[in-house]
Amino acid sequence: MGEVSIGRRGSLILKAGNDDRARSGAVEYLMVTLVAEGLTSTSRIYDVNGFGTLVGYFDDLSRHWRGWDGSKMYESLEGDLRISARHDGRVRLEVTLNQILGETEWRCQSTIILDPGEELSFAAAALQELLNPAIS
Repeated sequence: MGEVSIGRRGSLILKAGNDDRARSGAVEYLMVTLVAEGLTSTSRIYDVNGFGTLVGYFDDLSRHWRGWDGSKMYESLEGDLRISARHDGRVRLEVTLNQILGETEWRCQSTIILDPGEELSFAAAALQELLNPAIS
């Protein structure tokens, strides 16, 4: 199983195994874990397009490491993973992970702070390798 940790002490962990891939090799499911002080939540996230939008999102953040105005948003296909990135000298990723299970719904939210240079570039490259191994 491949894994990418984003943030200090693995604040956002994305995992994909062979069973999570379509016949084409594209990743259809990610196990996403959000770790905050005293709280860990995990959800299985689906994407019919191999998470290309997520790879592109982090690639865009990395390319604009010097800054941008406002927030840059990512939302998974079913809305169960949302990331809003702001740049104020550091990159602040506000991550929301939620899931509806029958009559129960839960939501976990945390802000992950990254240095805009190498730390952000590493996250983008690691996601590219995990989700698009044939391209890397």
